[in-house]
Amino acid sequence: MDPATLSEQAGGISMASSNTSKSSWMISRQTLPVLAGWLRVTDSAIALLLLLTGGCGIWWSIENVKPSRILASLMLSVYACCLGGMLLRYGTGCGKFMLMRDYGFMFSFLGRCAFLVLVGNLVWSCHPLGMACALITNLYSSMYFYIMWSHPAFSS
Repeated sequence: MDPATLSEQAGGISMASSNTSKSSWMISRQTLPVLAGWLRVTDSAIALLLLLTGGCGIWWSIENVKPSRILASLMLSVYACCLGGMLLRYGTGCGKFMLMRDYGFMFSFLGRCAFLVLVGNLVWSCHPLGMACALITNLYSSMYFYIMWSHPAFSS
């Protein structure tokens, strides 16, 4: 008889027979407050990357962009800086009550995930770091989706 079948009959769950990967198993075993704490730290790191990308984008726009296109390039870079600052403010907990009042979506997994998708897709054109920042931010937002999909606290 197959070892996976024996394990299931004995009441255990075999990693070979389940569709759950090791990372999903590790995520589902963590409590939601522990995951939220780790994600808050990572949110701060992503926010610093967004601030760096926006700042470099502003500098690059002033130095290299044609005068007819500078406004659009500067605007996207300023958005990246502002939204990165907002994410950093959430990550550090600075002004929590005002942030909760004005940007309540940041305090839910789905709201933060949607925010990260928006920000990740805004920074594509911020040169010279925009592509890398957008890829990292979009991968990070897909991790949020994965946590919401696989963690037992989100199943109803």
